[in-house]
Amino acid sequence: MKEILPSKFKYDMSVWDTVIEKGRIRIKLKIPGAYSDEQFTQDYLNAAMGTPCKLFRNEVSSIKNKWLLGTDLTLTKKNTRKTITQMHLNMEEDGTWEKGLSESSQIIALATKLDLLEGELKRTVALTTIAKPEGPDQRNNDDSRRSQRDKTPYIVKVWRLDKSNGDSYLKDSFQYHWCTKDHWSGGKVCNDMYCPQQYGNKRANATTTSAPTAPAAASDKTETESKKLALSDKLRTALTTHAGLSSEAYSRIWDEACRDSGND
Repeated sequence: MKEILPSKFKYDMSVWDTVIEKGRIRIKLKIPGAYSDEQFTQDYLNAAMGTPCKLFRNEVSSIKNKWLLGTDLTLTKKNTRKTITQMHLNMEEDGTWEKGLSESSQIIALATKLDLLEGELKRTVALTTIAKPEGPDQRNNDDSRRSQRDKTPYIVKVWRLDKSNGDSYLKDSFQYHWCTKDHWSGGKVCNDMYCPQQYGNKRANATTTSAPTAPAAASDKTETESKKLALSDKLRTALTTHAGLSSEAYSRIWDEACRDSGND
């Protein structure tokens, strides 16, 4: 009896009512007294509450509470069946039944889309927070690259180390000046040499024009937040564009989708 559900009859409650009553009669004929009217009524109400139309479920829930409390003596087995089936027919005639089923389908679709977008968000956050490996393998790679660069050190031309041309020297249309800062030639430090005028200016202004580099963690956080906002916009567009309902129905669908996905 518990397997005779409205969903197997495309939520046609009249057809379902007929089939479940036939099942009760078969049990009564085979094993008299084994299946009481009270047990049947409870199974009947539980199954009727499995319909996707929210308004119908609420009415059935109210009937079930009255039946359990015994506050309405008219709710016999026969009257309960009659009330449920008549309520379904009335809702079909005024369009409430079809609208309820449609809203339920959209709730399921939106909840599914919400789950997919949440999954995408989690994957995005995971990808943007993967730390750069700093183990022995990474250090070995860095050492290897430095070793490769050290094999061919830059060697300054001999004339740049000779100050016999004075503090400033024009050569090949470039103005050079004698610089006393630390420089490298052949892998060794050279304190004095001719340097291009533009290079010297850059060296002098390096401390005032260079902007501090933002920490990598802050950059990763900013990128993560940007991707979160982008996914949020996609979710908002999906909810408002594809629902096609009144504002009241849309709010109801959104609230239920959030509850079903655990995002109250």
